[in-house]
Amino acid sequence: MRILLTGSTGFVGRHLERALRERGHEVVGCARGAAPVHCDFTRDHRPEDWLGRVTGMDVVINAAGIAREQGAQSFAALHERAPAALFTACEQAGVGRVIQISVLGADPAADDPWLRSRGRSDADLAARPLDWLILRPSIVHGEGGASTGFLRALAALPWVPLVGDGGQMLQPVHVDDLVRAVVQAVECGEPRRQVLDCVGAEPVTLARVLARWRAWLGAGRWRALPVAPRLARAGAALAGRLHVAPVNGSMVDLLRRGSTAPVEPFERAFGWRPRGFAGALAARPSSEAELWHARLYGLRPLLRFALAFVWIWTGLVSALLHPPQASLDLLASAGLTAAPAVTALYGLALVDVLLGLALLAGWRVREVAWIQVVMMAGYTLGAGLLLPQLWIDPFGPLSKNLPLIVATLMLIAMEGPRRCSTSD
Repeated sequence: MRILLTGSTGFVGRHLERALRERGHEVVGCARGAAPVHCDFTRDHRPEDWLGRVTGMDVVINAAGIAREQGAQSFAALHERAPAALFTACEQAGVGRVIQISVLGADPAADDPWLRSRGRSDADLAARPLDWLILRPSIVHGEGGASTGFLRALAALPWVPLVGDGGQMLQPVHVDDLVRAVVQAVECGEPRRQVLDCVGAEPVTLARVLARWRAWLGAGRWRALPVAPRLARAGAALAGRLHVAPVNGSMVDLLRRGSTAPVEPFERAFGWRPRGFAGALAARPSSEAELWHARLYGLRPLLRFALAFVWIWTGLVSALLHPPQASLDLLASAGLTAAPAVTALYGLALVDVLLGLALLAGWRVREVAWIQVVMMAGYTLGAGLLLPQLWIDPFGPLSKNLPLIVATLMLIAMEGPRRCSTSD
């Protein structure tokens, strides 16, 4: 079959595309950036934007979505307006089947804007004369998932934070089980015109999820740290604003309400039962790389903030706090005097502050970090040759650059491409 897959670069989308291709289907990935077909859910809000993409397709799978709003990526744009245009184009092109990956708890009347936007899109699709299927997965776990990485990082901390006593009920589903259901629906044409919750075999508490992940990682003895719900909500909101974790304050509220559903309707529709969380986790052992990733997860933003502070503070000290004459005397000993020395002093201080602010804001982190590496290497080499006495300065103005360069290279290595993920 010819299949258009939106959100193909997201967590669920990547797993879906691989599975469908392995089954011999022709999959046309559609997403922002590196996908074969470029689409932009923030702007593609007319049926004519989609008509050329869906024409000739046997199946369209919408796996695009976001868990939090950022800039032009609003819930209304990505979950309502763009899908509505996509579904209209499918009607006009006579697409045989449309499958939507939604989220558990989606409801047009929900208080939470994320669930409300998802519910409105589901209701829109269900009202159309299409052969449709809506799957609403719970937390989807598996390799490459943002939620998986975040929860594993929590589980690997010396003291594992819990919202209250960690008794919130979840029903995680493994990405392989979700993908299996979609592939079956594509190939068998069943179930049709149904809204199905996609959950694991049995509910499990948040504390149990984190304890099992900690044991799976081999991270040592379990130590729980209860956190008051109000404090947990504030921390999640701050982490979301700083883009250090795929969470926000409303997610803590949703977690406290629980995220479970009966598995029997899904089992009747597909003829098999998804695995429980413990069973899916036991399917394979962890690796040392996964333990490393869990432990480094929270250190990556801290490293970025620390490096940003060094650059901003260095620039401010050079321009405003350190005696200017002392700095000019040092430049003079390297052969730089008068106006060029003043320009170099304040110009480089300004560059330091700007690079630090860019790093702090998370703007083009890799590119900014490479500029910093080149500047530190050039400064170390140039000052080391022109002012060799700095190598034996007890405060180490040159030698300290070496670990800073390595730390910056580590940040570059850890700063991967950002993907838009769904049901994650």
